This record gives sequence, C-alpha cells and structure tokens, in this order.
Amino acid sequence: MLEDALRQGGINARVIDAGVSGDTTAGGLSRVEWSLTPEIDAMILALGANDMLRGLDPEVARLVLDGRVDFGLATLPVREPRLETRSLFDRQDVGVCGADHPLRDKQHVSLAALAEHPLISLEQSSVSRALLDRAMAEADVHPQTAMELGSIEVIKHIVAAGLGVGIVPEVAVRKDVESGLLHSFDVDGLPSREVGLVTRAGEPISPAASAFVETLIRLLGDLGLESTT
Repeated sequence: MLEDALRQGGINARVIDAGVSGDTTAGGLSRVEWSLTPEIDAMILALGANDMLRGLDPEVARLVLDGRVDFGLATLPVREPRLETRSLFDRQDVGVCGADHPLRDKQHVSLAALAEHPLISLEQSSVSRALLDRAMAEADVHPQTAMELGSIEVIKHIVAAGLGVGIVPEVAVRKDVESGLLHSFDVDGLPSREVGLVTRAGEPISPAASAFVETLIRLLGDLGLESTT
C-alpha cells in the first residue's frame, strides 16, 4: 500500500516489510543495525504495540530512560520520577478458546473452571502473565500451563487449533471472534488495567513521535478504547 502510494506520487520506491509478528521494542531495535544495509535508503521504525499488549513495563521504562526510544506504552502506574505518564485506555484481558472447544458457549468462566483446561500462556516476563498468576494464587487455583509463548498471534493460532485455552487482550481477538475462528469469554477475577504513554520527564518528544501518538489516540478511539480515569 505504501509502495503504491509513493509510486503514484512519482517516487519509484520499493518498500520491504521487515516486521516480525509478536516482536517487542527490544527485539525490533536489536535488528535495526543489520537491517540497514547499504542498499536501504530509509527506514520507518514503529515499535511498542506488542510491548503494550504483552505489558513489558520494566523493559519499556528502561528503553525510554536510556533514550533509545522517544516514548513507550506500559501498564500504569509507572513509579519512576524521571518518567511522565499519560493515561490512554483501560485494557481488559479475556479468555479464548477454539470454535469446537467445550467452553465455546460460555460467556463467563471462573479461574477454577479455566484451570481444568491446558493453558497457552504468555511468558512469565509479561505483566499480563504476572496479573494472571496473582489472580490464580489468590483464588488458590493451579493452572495446567501447557505452553509459555512470547507472541499473542502464536497463542491465538494454537488456541484456534484446539490445543488449549488462552488469556489475551480483548482488542487483539475481536476480528478472530467476529469471524468465528475463536470464542472469547470473561474470566471472573481477572482485573482490567490502565495503559498509558511513558516519556522522559521534562523532555518534549520529537514532532514525528508526537504525530505518531496522535494517530495512535485516534485509532484507539476508533476501536472504542479509552481510559476511565
């Protein structure tokens, strides 16, 4: 799409999509140097969406503080005086299963009922996993964790294949639920959380980053995502 738009504007460009599904800010930055080979004239770098979905708050905060990125998206509150935050939206995780799974007709599932099925989970470094583990511990429930993965997209594919149930952001599975590929349900006892923008205190972000943030806010509005605070 971008290549077509550039060529319609008289620019004979070739656009290469080097994105990796499920990648994080740290993963993307680690590939920048070897991706910029001599034949590459320019790079568009957009990072942070998967950090937001997976909730890698310490990693995001460190990258912002080190000046490696202009801003980050993280679960609030972020208790670091050198950082400023701005609330963006409230995120709710949901349970998901395949179209033929025994839970396919359920709208609400308890943590105990969820634990009766193999769990395809995010890895332990994510805030999402930490919140799930805390809720399970408080309910004295012991899940059957079958796999721990770093990619929400991979989790969705495995769950759709009928190999277990997953806990993922509601916004990440809307289209899959609408298409009938997955079924989603509320998990009793699983809290929502506030996601916000994280920047270095007292430092304005670049015009490009500012434009990106405003576009992000518009997209969140189109998805019906907003903060209640």
